[in-house]
Amino acid sequence: MSLENDDLTRKVRAHFHTDFQRRVFDAAVKSFDHENNPLRLNNFATVLRELGRIWLEYLAPKEKVRACYWFRQDASLKEKDGVTRGQHAKYAIQQELHDDFVSGQLHINVDGTIKQYTSLIGELSKYTHVTEQTFDIPADDAPKFAVQCC
Repeated sequence: MSLENDDLTRKVRAHFHTDFQRRVFDAAVKSFDHENNPLRLNNFATVLRELGRIWLEYLAPKEKVRACYWFRQDASLKEKDGVTRGQHAKYAIQQELHDDFVSGQLHINVDGTIKQYTSLIGELSKYTHVTEQTFDIPADDAPKFAVQCC
């Protein structure tokens, strides 16, 4: 399966806002499409994981997240002005809007969406660290994972 000309790939690509984001996504797709590379899925997962960070930082700049009434500094972060992945995701979903308004009036389950996103990042992370279990994934299994990620 080639991702490069896939409809899903085109739909995902359309969500990126900058040329850099699209170029990084295209590079991930090219890595996946190198079917003879036993690291194809590892490379794809690593790049998608980083692209998630890049995209969230674009949608939810640290300064804007920190300015929200709902922001609380995570004491476990080394940076004094650090923002968690979940906080970036929350801002990308609701920005400065009040939690009660977003859930009660807009009927958006922000926490559920953040859990789905962080779960996907967790799945990608499994492949960023090359082990015997994640190396040279069978050609029949790789496309299912790639589609799930997209």
